[in-house]
Amino acid sequence: MKQTILSFLLVLLPLAVSADAVEIDGIYYNLIPKGNVAEVTSNPNKYTGIVIIPETVTYNDVTYNITSIGNSAFSGCSGLTSITIPKSVTSIGENAFYKCSSLSEVHISDLVSWCNITFGSTDDSFPQYYAKHLYLYGEEITNLVIPNSVTNITNCAFYGCSGLTSVTLPNSVTSIGGYAFQGCSGLTNITIPNSVTSIGSGAFANCSGLTSITIPNSVASIGERAFSDCI
Repeated sequence: MKQTILSFLLVLLPLAVSADAVEIDGIYYNLIPKGNVAEVTSNPNKYTGIVIIPETVTYNDVTYNITSIGNSAFSGCSGLTSITIPKSVTSIGENAFYKCSSLSEVHISDLVSWCNITFGSTDDSFPQYYAKHLYLYGEEITNLVIPNSVTNITNCAFYGCSGLTSVTLPNSVTSIGGYAFQGCSGLTNITIPNSVTSIGSGAFANCSGLTSITIPNSVASIGERAFSDCI
C-alpha cells in the first residue's frame, strides 16, 4: 500500500512543480502545462520602474503564451511607473494593480484585443485606474478610432484616459460596457452608431468636458449613472 501511495505522489510531483512561480527576465509567471499558457504573478520583491510583458516565454525548452495577469500580480508595487501589456493577454485579475500609485503609462499594441479584455470587478483591476494615460505603439491615444472588427467595448476599457479627446465607433459595435469611458475628461462629443443597443452603467460618468452626444433609436438600454457628473 505504501508503495502505491509513493508511486502516486511521484506521478503528481511534476504537476506540483509546474504550479510554482518561475522568474524569467525579471517577471514571475505561473506556467500551466495544459495549453502551454502562462499567467503573470506577483514578484516577492515587488515590480518597479518599467515592466514590459512579452507575448510568450520559454522555460525548459517549452514556449508558453502569456494570456493573463493574475489576481494581485502588481499589488503594492508603488514603484511601478509603466507597463506594457501584449495582445495575447485576455484577462486581468482582481486587485492586479492595487496601490500602484506611481503608475503613469499603460502601453498596448492592439486595440481589438484591448476592447475585448476582461478585467476583475475591483477598481484597481485595470491599470488605467492609476495611470490615466493609454498608449498605442508608443503614442498616447487622443483620437480613438475603434477597428471595424470590434463588436463590444469591454467594461472599463478606456477608464480614466484623460488625454482622450475624440472617439469614433464603427457600425460593428453593439454594446458599450460599464465605465468604458468613465473619467475621460478631455472627451467633448461622441456619436453613437445605429448598431449600438446598450450603454453600460457609468459608461461616460465624470466625462466633465462632454458637451454633445448623439444616441440613436437602436439603443434599448442605458445603465445607471451612465452620464453622471457630465456637467
